[in-house]
Amino acid sequence: KEGVELIALETASLDSVYAWREEQRDEPFERVQVFPGKKFEDVTPAEMHLEVTRQLDRIAPDAVAIHTYSFPDSRACVAWCRRNRKGAVVMTDSKADDAERSPVRELVKRTLLGAYDAAVTAGTRSRDYLEHLGFARDAIWLGYDVVDNDYFAGRAADATQPPAGIEAPYFLASNRFIARKNLSMLLAAYEDYRAQSEHPWPLVMLGDGPLRAQLE
Repeated sequence: KEGVELIALETASLDSVYAWREEQRDEPFERVQVFPGKKFEDVTPAEMHLEVTRQLDRIAPDAVAIHTYSFPDSRACVAWCRRNRKGAVVMTDSKADDAERSPVRELVKRTLLGAYDAAVTAGTRSRDYLEHLGFARDAIWLGYDVVDNDYFAGRAADATQPPAGIEAPYFLASNRFIARKNLSMLLAAYEDYRAQSEHPWPLVMLGDGPLRAQLE
């Protein structure tokens, strides 16, 4: 109704880090896979830059909303926007406190973000971090990483009931079972907690992944 056509450019259909399930359904937008059937990590940066650029040349968008700013496909997108004088919007949810920060890396981020015209981010802390990196506040919009509120609100009552065999209250950790989630530290912290508490809450870990057997 706004007169805007949306085309979703998907770099690769697979990802070895998260093992996302590939969705194929009727969608109210055009979907283009640059490397169908390939894992993102198996594509070289040079190959990615070349093919993403070719697809953007074919699609010829007026603006590109780009997921993050550090991956090769992201850099290819923003380079295409600058070369063709099209709008570049970065989508990021980084915050100042979600990792160790070094002055050199922060300077590199400032330089990379300087190529974008606007940003869509997840919340006020992410917006503050973008401002810290030199982004103008009036060029930042909130609304990245949103969820279907009605879906979760309608099932909130069910969620208050513990799983079979678990007494409430309890802790719930929802993650993919991969190394970067550092779930071994969660279990070590939970062990300390149980040792110090007379009435410890149970811990329920929701998820799956290659480290499942190790975590169990």
